[in-house]
Amino acid sequence: MLKNLSRKKLIIATFILVLVVVLCLTRTIPSGICILASIKHVNDNYPDRNFKYKSIEYFSAIDDYLVHFVDKNGYEMSLTVSPLGGVIYDPLNPPG
Repeated sequence: MLKNLSRKKLIIATFILVLVVVLCLTRTIPSGICILASIKHVNDNYPDRNFKYKSIEYFSAIDDYLVHFVDKNGYEMSLTVSPLGGVIYDPLNPPG
């Protein structure tokens, strides 16, 4: 009985590990992290603009994501976001 239980746990753990690896390789988890980080950034920094998430695209030249938003007036904005580092570039608050 105990061997069967530990074997079942091993099978479940292996399945979960394989699933996480597949989701990372297909960019599902990284893009989800970028969407959540960018929505939080926009809501924290520009609550009066009512930005709504529009789309996300992987930008292979810099190995990061562009997350697109549109506000209540139709203004479109794209944030550059890294799954590991959060928002890298915000056009409404450029560095410097």
